[in-house]
Amino acid sequence: VRIGTHALTTTSKTKLWNRLSTHRGIVGGSRPGGGNHRASIFRLHVGTSLLARGDWPDEVRSSWRNNNAGHTALQAEHALEQAVTQNIGAMPFLWLAVPNREDRAAVERNTIGLLSCRNGSQDIASSRWLGLRAENEKVRTSALWNVNHVDDGYDPRYLETFRALVRRHA
Repeated sequence: VRIGTHALTTTSKTKLWNRLSTHRGIVGGSRPGGGNHRASIFRLHVGTSLLARGDWPDEVRSSWRNNNAGHTALQAEHALEQAVTQNIGAMPFLWLAVPNREDRAAVERNTIGLLSCRNGSQDIASSRWLGLRAENEKVRTSALWNVNHVDDGYDPRYLETFRALVRRHA
């Protein structure tokens, strides 16, 4: 599970589908199936999990966390970027229209707080969940592909806002 939103600042021009596309990866072009884990923390986490699970070249292991990787490193990382794209692409997703920026932030924060195993959620990850191999401890222990808000509680009143949003689009 990954909970996320977009355009939380007044200056942001990000659209939902652009953000989802960044996470999903590249469909066509000169490097099909790849992506940019430096633009998506979700891709970064999935990639560290795949690195821990698989046999990847040392050059990929050393460059994956390097934000200033050169052309050679990007070429070496392409197979891992493709594997990340396959994993994320296989995940079903659900979206909910939340037109108000403040409500989007509240829904994201509270939903993460509600579902995080670090807050006592009983919906624990399967022993086969790839995130159990993530480099980031918050991903491994929250059972979410998130790190922000996984230690926050949630305000039960947000459930009424959430319920109203769902009803509006049902």
